[in-house]
Amino acid sequence: MTLVAIVGLVGAVVVGVRAASAAKEASELRAERDGLRVEVVTLEQRLSEAEEDQGIDLPPCLGRAVGGGVHTLFRITVNHRRYSLERLWDGTAVEHETVPNLLKELPAGELSADDLLERGKRLYALGDQADTFGGRCRFYVELKRGPSTSRDDYLDARHLVEMYFFFSNSSEVRRESVRGGQ
Repeated sequence: MTLVAIVGLVGAVVVGVRAASAAKEASELRAERDGLRVEVVTLEQRLSEAEEDQGIDLPPCLGRAVGGGVHTLFRITVNHRRYSLERLWDGTAVEHETVPNLLKELPAGELSADDLLERGKRLYALGDQADTFGGRCRFYVELKRGPSTSRDDYLDARHLVEMYFFFSNSSEVRRESVRGGQ
């Protein structure tokens, strides 16, 4: 009988120790969870500020006045590591009088990556000038993959172009980015 009582006491102590250990672990996990929630809020705030600085939340530059949604400025076709531009935005006569010549100019032939970067920087800066289009804005382009362009060349082009423009054909760009090489 004494042995049964001793075993019962030891069992109760073991159960109590396990319960105390589980309670302590649960308390530590709750504290860690709360700390992570604070960290997530902080990271979301930092991300929001970074996106705001990049203009990710800015409206399109073209098409705002007429309320017609996004007007695509150029189609950029990637041909290996060269880029051809086709202007898609026609604009009204009034728009042509008010917009800078940079929007009306089309380069002859294909551009190198450096030429495309220079043009992108100038257009990005134009979108940052609040007085040009009634507030800060971003230009949209279509990005197309030439028939013999490798996936790697296309991905390089995508990263180059998205530094300065938004994609009006973003679902196609994502699809082409994961599609295998040709």
